[in-house]
Amino acid sequence: MSLHHRIFVFDAHCDTLGDAVESLYRPRDLTQWGERGFLDLPRMTAGGINCQIFACFPGVTRLQHGATAAALARVEAFYNLLARAPDRISLVRTARDLAQLSPNGPIGGILGLEGAEALEGSLRRLETFFRLGVRNLGLAWNARNAACDGVGVGSACGLTPFGRDVVARCRELGVMIDVSHLNAAGLEDVLEMSEGPVI
Repeated sequence: MSLHHRIFVFDAHCDTLGDAVESLYRPRDLTQWGERGFLDLPRMTAGGINCQIFACFPGVTRLQHGATAAALARVEAFYNLLARAPDRISLVRTARDLAQLSPNGPIGGILGLEGAEALEGSLRRLETFFRLGVRNLGLAWNARNAACDGVGVGSACGLTPFGRDVVARCRELGVMIDVSHLNAAGLEDVLEMSEGPVI
């Protein structure tokens, strides 16, 4: 355990922003140790997490309609968390921000889109999310979207022309590409296009 708390711990995915905006009961307060859900600031601190990617996943029911609004609600939930706990969490926008994180806190938070559905076929939406601080894009969540097919579709189709544009623009902006849930053909296309690492 002591080694874990001495090294830099980077967790590349959590869905906890969904808990902050949607619930069968009430939205969760992520500054408090919650009775439900699996991650909040106290748990991150206790677990020695130094940096966390927060997924803005619109939810299965909104993959076809309302994905942009649902993803934006999660971005807003993150900004609310920043406002309520500025000494405990910070927004990571650059490699320099990441390098300045320390085990003594605050925890660095990286905003990520889980699935290109939130872009709704528009590179302008990608740039808007970038301005809001999004620095990670998972192209797919199992299903088909305007950029690609997820692994759950069972197709051999690679990236669409829009998907190729998205990957190219992410490279220009400095947005990390996450290939989780992407089908094999799409993965091959991403690796062929990428000049740097993907996650």
